Amino acid sequence: MASQSSNAQSASHPNQLALSQQDHDLMTQYQLDANQFSAIHNQPVTAVGDSVMLDIAPSLQNLIPKTVTNAQVGRQAYAVPDILQSYKDQNILSKNIVISIGTNGQINPNDLNQIMNIAGTGRQVYWINGFADRDWITPNNTLLANQAKKYSNLHIVDWASLVQNHSDWLSDDQVHPNPTGSSQYASLIAKTIAAQNQ
Repeated sequence: MASQSSNAQSASHPNQLALSQQDHDLMTQYQLDANQFSAIHNQPVTAVGDSVMLDIAPSLQNLIPKTVTNAQVGRQAYAVPDILQSYKDQNILSKNIVISIGTNGQINPNDLNQIMNIAGTGRQVYWINGFADRDWITPNNTLLANQAKKYSNLHIVDWASLVQNHSDWLSDDQVHPNPTGSSQYASLIAKTIAAQNQ
């Protein structure tokens, strides 16, 4: 947790936290500058996904402590609207929704539209695109890119471009991030959220 001390270098940026040594260590680990870290560290996040999300959840929680994660092996996109609607009905759906889905099958445009309708205009949706040698990955990523032009609050977290030249960030299946890849994945999510909150 950030230090409450008001000493040194606390606020060169209006939203910047007074940073502890632990905060600086996180910034180094996840390659964030002080403004990026301050913009994301106290953000509430609802994260929903499949086994890839399950793998990176500890890193995301470490970096953004107010993250609530709902991830399950084998999950597909059609399951996400009901999860988000349940959270919304309980008034616990945060203003930042992170979705990592699409590794296990094709994303139906109707499911995506449902997700965006549940989010409404008051929430930001950060959808991580896929990277795997599976037939549906390219169509899924194309759909996401096209839908981001339709919805101003849909932001693509471009994992596919970042990881394509870093097979060493992936486990033997070349799909799931290893510990280094998990840090990179969480960092990319954080940077994308920070860009909307700075």
